[in-house]
Amino acid sequence: MENTVLVVGGGMGGLVLARALARLDIQVYILERSDRLRGVGAGITLGANALRLLEELGLGAAIHERGSSLSMGAITDERARLLSLADLSTIEAQYGRTIAIERGALHEILAQGLEDSGHVRVHTNETLARLETSRSLEAPRDLEATDDTLFAETTTGRRLRPRAVIGADGLHSVVRQLTFGRVEPRYSGYTCWRWTGHLRGEPTSMREMWGAGKRVGVVPLANERVYAFF
Repeated sequence: MENTVLVVGGGMGGLVLARALARLDIQVYILERSDRLRGVGAGITLGANALRLLEELGLGAAIHERGSSLSMGAITDERARLLSLADLSTIEAQYGRTIAIERGALHEILAQGLEDSGHVRVHTNETLARLETSRSLEAPRDLEATDDTLFAETTTGRRLRPRAVIGADGLHSVVRQLTFGRVEPRYSGYTCWRWTGHLRGEPTSMREMWGAGKRVGVVPLANERVYAFF
């Protein structure tokens, strides 16, 4: 395991990271606490910079096929009076497209063929249980330690000595807790409901409406679907 990076969390961040490391011929172990890799959430907008990275990872064609190219982005007040307008076609000409896609679809694209290169292994129903360095822990007798050695133990009892451990496990991160101690999330007073569904026609513009203490957004997706947040 000395040359293996341990990635905790099989969401979008963890999968993009694993693909990038694999292209550098680095071995990656992904630990995912769920029983399978699966996308959660509603929709996401990929700006030209994010899309360029995903294209470099060989995922551009699949994303273009399942996403919706956006031409315009507007922000209005609650009475639909225009506050801001972004011409995304101008950005596209210089930097590339902006695409909206369902999170589940993007996650499927990221997960498809992930282990084919032989550089990535995915372990589901498993997460990190213990994380120590040789400076703070008497090394297990069967593992030779150096000053900078990492020791990781998973919830299934697997003991690893990775080159690095990267937490991509979200708001209630186990890696964060094991590294810095328990920190309770603090509610900011901001709540969002997200929804995807069908909408007739093929709109290409996204819009946000800002009111007093409220915000509504509508983003077109592919196949006459729309992503909305409230």
